[in-house]
Amino acid sequence: MKLSVGSQNAQIINNADTQVIHGGQHAGGAPPAVLGAFQQVQRLLETLPVDASTAARSRQELQDVDRQLRAPEPDRSAVDRSLSRFLEGLTRVTSAGTVLAGLAAPLSTVAAWIGAHGGLLAGALGAPL
Repeated sequence: MKLSVGSQNAQIINNADTQVIHGGQHAGGAPPAVLGAFQQVQRLLETLPVDASTAARSRQELQDVDRQLRAPEPDRSAVDRSLSRFLEGLTRVTSAGTVLAGLAAPLSTVAAWIGAHGGLLAGALGAPL
C-alpha cells in the first residue's frame, strides 16, 4: 500500500497504515488526565461555601494554573505554588474537611503529575490544613 500525503498542519500527525498507540497522544501542556482533574477542581470551587472575595482570589489562582497547564512546557513548580495558595486561601475561611471533601482526588492527580517539581501541594493534601 502506498501512503501519499500532500500537506499537513497540526501538532500531532499520524501517517501509518498499522499504527497502535497506547496511552494517548498530546503535544505540549499537561496530559489530558491532569487537565480533566483540574477542570473538576474549577467546577468544585463554585460549590464551596466561601465569600465573594475568597472566591475571586481562588479563581485567580486557578486561572494562573490553567495558563501553566496549557503552556507548551508547563512550569510544574508554579502550578504547585498556585494550587497551594488556592488551598491555603480556602482553608482560611472554611474547614479543611469541607475544602478537601471533593477536591482531594482531583488535586492528588495534579500533585502526582507535579512530582518532584514541588512538594507544597502534596504536603497540603497529606497533612491537616
